[in-house]
Amino acid sequence: MQYLIADDDHTDIDDILKEKREGLWQNPDITPLYLGNTHTRIWVRLRLTSHANVPPDWILQVTWPYFKEIELYLFDTIDGQLIFPKSSMTQAAHNPLAAHLPFAFALSASPAMDRIMYLKLHASVKMLVPLKIVRKSTFEQKTLVRHILLGLFFGALLAMGCYNISLYFFTKDDSYAYYVVYVISIILYTLGMTGLGQTYLWPKNSWLLAHGYGVFSSFSFLTASLFIRRILSLPFYGGWPLHVTNLVAIYWGIMFALYLGPNYQWLVTTEDFGATTTCVALLVTLFFCWYQGSITAKYITIAWTLLLLSTILLMMGLTGIIPFSPMAQNSQNVGLVAEVILLSLTLAERINRTRQEKEEAQEKVLAMERQAKTELEIRVNQRTVELRRTLQALESANKELDTLSLTDDLTQLANRRHFNAVLQQECKRAKRYCQPLSIILADIDHFKMINDTFGHHIGDKCLQHIAHILGSQARRAEDLVARFGGEEFVIILPGTSIEIAAATAERIRHSVQTAPFHTDESDFKITVSLGVAELSSRESETEEELIKKADKAMYHAKNSGRNRVEIF
Repeated sequence: MQYLIADDDHTDIDDILKEKREGLWQNPDITPLYLGNTHTRIWVRLRLTSHANVPPDWILQVTWPYFKEIELYLFDTIDGQLIFPKSSMTQAAHNPLAAHLPFAFALSASPAMDRIMYLKLHASVKMLVPLKIVRKSTFEQKTLVRHILLGLFFGALLAMGCYNISLYFFTKDDSYAYYVVYVISIILYTLGMTGLGQTYLWPKNSWLLAHGYGVFSSFSFLTASLFIRRILSLPFYGGWPLHVTNLVAIYWGIMFALYLGPNYQWLVTTEDFGATTTCVALLVTLFFCWYQGSITAKYITIAWTLLLLSTILLMMGLTGIIPFSPMAQNSQNVGLVAEVILLSLTLAERINRTRQEKEEAQEKVLAMERQAKTELEIRVNQRTVELRRTLQALESANKELDTLSLTDDLTQLANRRHFNAVLQQECKRAKRYCQPLSIILADIDHFKMINDTFGHHIGDKCLQHIAHILGSQARRAEDLVARFGGEEFVIILPGTSIEIAAATAERIRHSVQTAPFHTDESDFKITVSLGVAELSSRESETEEELIKKADKAMYHAKNSGRNRVEIF
């Protein structure tokens, strides 16, 4: 066999027979002839010779279904005449032997025949040319067997599909819906690969004749990945198996969408690589889930191993890595039937296992109820003790609530309410016993700018930072540190003169200035301005007036440059 790539689409048999083209004929590197994803027309020629006792009736088979155009010519080398057989065709439906799939042409032989057969071929996807010339009797016998096997094949698929769609309506489990859609994709894919679809279902549909290979194959891979994802409950378990199936589903979803468009030819090479990679990836995923203890993965792996291995062999044949063999395609069909039946059994086993788990769960519930009845008397006896403990806990909780009502939520210091009550008591005590009483009012410098620049969450951390420093500096049990409001804090120092209070305030100012303020978002220094005031010996001075004095001193510190201590 030799082949020649046509110069253009208008090259006819007369052009091919010219002597100037004789040197352009090439021998194929592999058998059958494979030229990849080419969309130009090619010519193939074979020399047919016969001896005296050769049977007269022969059949030429082209066993690759995805041809948009096939034309056959015979050239008699003895008398130099070109024979135009009636089997010249452009679609499978126009073939007189269309029932013999995919493509078959009647040839007649005579004693001492010497002819050259020319085939003009135009493929819709891959240029793969598997040719057979067999006796008519042998051909009819094999065709009958092939039709019987295909009938059994599609009958098994339809039976499994109908059975599981009925299970879906009864159980409302969408695993069966995924299964049925997957079976439909297998049927469409096989109709195209066997040529049944091109001959009987869509012989005049030019779009399906051109797009069928990519649309059906990508759809079957897409539904397979979605079915595995669903039946193994991978979204629930997560991990890399979920990511693998998600990537596979996204890839084939994109391929399916692109195949629906007009410019699909460039996708075929990408699909070849994707199909082989998908088979390996899904097989590894199934083995991993089986290894992790999934019973469902075990059955699916057994069901798919033959199919995936035969698919890998078929894809290697369709890409020219190994010679194409119809045996690989037939083994894929066998694998598909076995897979569909075993997957149906897997779903049935899943129902039984789910029912068994439900019964075991119900038995556990009954056992728990019996145990609960047994423990009821003990619990009744314990109720009195529990009630007593509950009352004690409630009393403790009330005390805690009282404490929380006097505490600032953010800084965990005393709040304004607590501060007012304590200051009122300390003022009365200081006047009664003629003891000094000082307060320190502190305000964070540029706090509004911190909030505006870094956000309120940094401002809250800043307040907590200052509160921690103030709490560590007020060391006596009678001292009280409180949040006065916003970014202001106040310290009550009973029995403390204004000089000692000023020294304490300076110590606080220095601690704040030198203590680093670190957060994930920022790293900067904070300063405070402090005002110190002492309760006057006048009997009429109130706690409000004492606060106003400290407030005036603090604002004087602010106006004098901040980060300083001022005494009223």
